[in-house]
Amino acid sequence: MKQILMILLLSIVWVSPTLTYAEVWVIVNQHNQVDAMDKSEVTGLYLGRYLSFRDGSAAHPLDQDKDGSVYETFYQRLTGKSAAYINAYWAQILFTGRAKPPKEILTEAELIKAVRQDRHAIGYVSSGASLQGVKVVLRL
Repeated sequence: MKQILMILLLSIVWVSPTLTYAEVWVIVNQHNQVDAMDKSEVTGLYLGRYLSFRDGSAAHPLDQDKDGSVYETFYQRLTGKSAAYINAYWAQILFTGRAKPPKEILTEAELIKAVRQDRHAIGYVSSGASLQGVKVVLRL
C-alpha cells in the first residue's frame, strides 16, 4: 500500500508543472513576418540550434524567470524535458561556447514589452496574457 501511495504521489509531483497552465503561447512581434511556427522550429531556436526564423531574419529568444512555473511548463510541453534538464543542457552548451541561452526576462509583462519593442524577439507567455503589439505563433 505504501508503494502505491508513493508512486501516486511521485506521479502527481512529476505531472503538476505541466498542469499549471491550460496553454502556453509562443509570441513574436506583430510586425514579424512569421505568422505560425511548429514545435521543431521553436525548439531549434530555444536550444540554440537555429539563430534565425525560417525567413532568414535574426531571432532573439527570450525566457521567462527560470524559477517560474511558466518556464517549467513551456519546456516540458515543447521538448518533453524538465527545467532541470534544460538548465543542465545550457550549462554544457555554454561550457563549449557553441551558443548563448535565451535572455532571461523576470516578469511576463516585461517579456511582452520586450517582444513588442524588438521585431526579432520571440517569447512565451501563459494563456490569457495581454497580447497587444504581439501575435501568437504557437500554442502549447
